[in-house]
Amino acid sequence: MKKQIAAVGILILLAILLSIDLGKLFETLSKTDLLLFCAAVLMGFPAIAFRSLKWQLMLKKQGHSFSFSKIFRYYFIGIGLGSFTPGRLGDFAKALFVNKKIRSLSVSFSSVLVDRVVDLTVLVGLGALSICAFLLLYGVSVISIPVIIAMLCGLAFCFYLLFNKPLLKKVLRPFYRILVPEKFKEKLSAGFDSFIGSAQALLKNRSLLLAAVFLSLVSWLFEAASQQFLAVALGISLSFSFLFLVVSLSNIVSLLPVSVSGIGTRDALLIMLFSLQGIPAESAVAFSFLVLFSTTLLSLVGIAFMAFEKIELKELLEKGAESGQN
Repeated sequence: MKKQIAAVGILILLAILLSIDLGKLFETLSKTDLLLFCAAVLMGFPAIAFRSLKWQLMLKKQGHSFSFSKIFRYYFIGIGLGSFTPGRLGDFAKALFVNKKIRSLSVSFSSVLVDRVVDLTVLVGLGALSICAFLLLYGVSVISIPVIIAMLCGLAFCFYLLFNKPLLKKVLRPFYRILVPEKFKEKLSAGFDSFIGSAQALLKNRSLLLAAVFLSLVSWLFEAASQQFLAVALGISLSFSFLFLVVSLSNIVSLLPVSVSGIGTRDALLIMLFSLQGIPAESAVAFSFLVLFSTTLLSLVGIAFMAFEKIELKELLEKGAESGQN
């Protein structure tokens, strides 16, 4: 069923390709400035570096010190595994790597989850602002008003959870079950209370949350800069502010469970948004392809970083299972 739902994105992309001039699309792609494309890929490194720093700060607040280079590699590996392996192995692998030192998967996993919660909260907040901006500046409703209200209510609910431990426990339990691979669920169930306590301690640390939100925002700025390089590489003239609004929305659309890596859904969104600047559909699709290519290359870098680790993934999973109850 999940595969069938994810295939919707492929069908959307096929419909788009049938409706545009493929010759013009390939011509646009063939004229890509490779130097600027490489610069766009390189801009992904500082974006990931700031996210790694955010995760490093969370681990430090939990009383565990890791070198930045190690955390940076772990974060990259998580991205790579998340892109090329089934399920949610990417995020879980990050917890397993730090667990080699911490020896408490419930604690290490809580830092990974809170890291993702912060990123998602910032993304939803930026997405809501972007939707309002397009509505006010262009009179275009990218997403309906009820959806905007739902997003904002969801954001407010996330902050309410910070001060409601019983409700926080009820809300996080299904996430805990969803994000943890099936083979670990039984062994980790005993450590759920420890996980909740660790996650809540991070979420209630206001100075940490402010720093985390700031670092997340900076990482999104670098991602927007990366995509501006991609636009220039294709000869597309768009302002940084416009692309920053586009980035948040395209990332939200990419999270929808109807596609893989935003294939199809991102293309459709970009066609609509780029048309506001007089950019043809072929150029919008070419841009979307370059976004996919660049993120794939970064994921491959994460896979390559696995070679720096002295432990194989199979052994890592076995060690994680051994310490799952701690």
